[in-house]
Amino acid sequence: MKRTIYYMILCLLMSLGEIMAQGISGKVMDGKEQPVDGVAVILQTLDSVYVDAVVTDTLGDFRLNHPLDQSYRLIFQHILYNMVEKEITTANVGTVVLEEKDYQLAEITVKGERPQVKLEGGKLTYDVPQLMKDKTATNAFEIIKDLPGLIERNDNLELVGASRLNIILNGQLTTMSADQLIQLLKTMPASRVEKAEVMYNAPAKYNVKGALLNVVLSKNESETPSWQGETGVDYTQYRHAGGDAHVNLLYTNKGFSIDFLLNGNKRRDVMGEDMLARHTLNSGMTEISQHNRALVHVNRGTVRLGMDYTFANEDKLSLAYYLKGDKVLSDRDAFTSYLDLSKPENKSESTSLVRDDGHSAIHNIRLQYDGHAGISAGADFTRYHSPSVLDYQDTNGSRTDMINNTRQDVSRWSVFLNKTHSFASGWGLNYGVHGGYASSKNYSEYLYDQGAGYEMDEEALEDNTQKEYIVDIFAEVSKSFGERFSATVGLKGEYFKSDYASSRENMNLWNEGALFPTVSLSYTFSPRHILQFDISSDKTYPGYWQVSPQVTPLNSYSEVAGNPLLKPYRTYEGQMVYIFRQKYMLVAFCEYTPDYFAQLPYQSDTELKTVFRFENMDYSLEAGLWVVFGIAASHCEVGGCKRRMITSTASHITVRLISG
Repeated sequence: MKRTIYYMILCLLMSLGEIMAQGISGKVMDGKEQPVDGVAVILQTLDSVYVDAVVTDTLGDFRLNHPLDQSYRLIFQHILYNMVEKEITTANVGTVVLEEKDYQLAEITVKGERPQVKLEGGKLTYDVPQLMKDKTATNAFEIIKDLPGLIERNDNLELVGASRLNIILNGQLTTMSADQLIQLLKTMPASRVEKAEVMYNAPAKYNVKGALLNVVLSKNESETPSWQGETGVDYTQYRHAGGDAHVNLLYTNKGFSIDFLLNGNKRRDVMGEDMLARHTLNSGMTEISQHNRALVHVNRGTVRLGMDYTFANEDKLSLAYYLKGDKVLSDRDAFTSYLDLSKPENKSESTSLVRDDGHSAIHNIRLQYDGHAGISAGADFTRYHSPSVLDYQDTNGSRTDMINNTRQDVSRWSVFLNKTHSFASGWGLNYGVHGGYASSKNYSEYLYDQGAGYEMDEEALEDNTQKEYIVDIFAEVSKSFGERFSATVGLKGEYFKSDYASSRENMNLWNEGALFPTVSLSYTFSPRHILQFDISSDKTYPGYWQVSPQVTPLNSYSEVAGNPLLKPYRTYEGQMVYIFRQKYMLVAFCEYTPDYFAQLPYQSDTELKTVFRFENMDYSLEAGLWVVFGIAASHCEVGGCKRRMITSTASHITVRLISG
């Protein structure tokens, strides 16, 4: 009697749920018209992407709380019955009849494809093992560079539709540059990468401008002590041989992990360039022909030591140390001929030899505490030291022997405090403060051989210090509207100050504040239809060597000069990203940058020289449409000065307008 009453109540509740909820429902019975319980009912898209699953009850009934927004496939599996697949177009599936097996399996395995990419809180999360299951990679960088929308260019990473891409590890900030993080990823085994998060609009708590790539590494924590390790040697042969050797160790225990990475690299590169130009000077025209060749020797080593400790209350303390050392020796030679077109008999030649011997070392240490109450705090310190010696010899009419000694020492501090609130209503609040300080000491001297030994050019001596102060205060509000739509709106206030001091003068380079609003909207139509829209802005300040007035020769006809009048620029950009069937990506973007600056070559009006110098433009406007097929996309840049250029390929269309 009690059992009968229980089933009656259960039926009543299920009937009420049928009336109040929407979803996909049906009934499973056997050949004798008896209900079958314990049947696994799996919901997939027509291209076999897993969506949801449920098990039939004692009455053979099932319900999937997922809207029927497209055609789906249902799979019915039971150890005693033959599997049934059914394509559905209506929410009421009706009765499904299963046939009994005439044999019994010892084991049955149910397989389903995990989604390769999901949209979570304004970020695209890629399941790296699933995405790369049919590919091979030797290190973490080889995995990351093949993510949809990412492009590798000269060992750097770019994100389709984004002006700037920042890289972080495990959601933790660092004062290391993107180049340094890429070198670190090259030392990590591919198996360490668990997932990757791509954000076109980086949340303010990360204190970076532009897009963000968060590489999440697996810790493989275990209840008992465990060791993992990997070592290897790579040999490469182009025109010259090169090699790489690495060691990776990982120790894990309950609540604690430590990892050690060591990498060494050695290579030689050969580069060449031929140039033909016509230079107008003093109402006459000279034709310049130049042949350049260079041989570069690179020795590089990196070390990383990281530790993580998780407390009983789930608070986490992280400590990491990173060291990179480089030694680069380059030999460049250039043969240059000068032909006066009005007087062909006036032809001259010159040869320049340049040896640049430099090395650098960077130390980075980071401490971060993540509390279970949504508090995150930490500090980061970077020390950079880079001396170099440039030996320049030139025979152009008269012989010039010059030695340029340079040295740069940079110390950079960063501290932060963030607080996150999550509310049951779906609202989220994130706010915090970041502070930074950097000191850059720069020294450059020029010594010329006047016949009686090398003597210093006192007027060209540079011995100065540049200091930077940064304070950021931010707040972000987010809201999830059901399981499909989410929105994030943020505002960051930034104060930036930069002071310059030398033996000649003291001056303030910049002392200003700015506001940076951000908006991120995302909508998931279904697991195979994802849409995201972002609007953001940032500001770029020139680096020291870009504004330094010193001039450095490259060869007899070319030199590099800084521009003390260079102004910072602000960028406004927006992106719309649409992902279809977990395989294809459509990216539309627009970027507007007033006062945009870039390094440009121009011919001197006082001597036969090409000068490379950074200059401000009126603005830069770029818009484009990208289509990414699978996990690879081709790319080419189009641009121009005071003109409009359009290029279309099978993968993208880009329009760029630059006004000077």
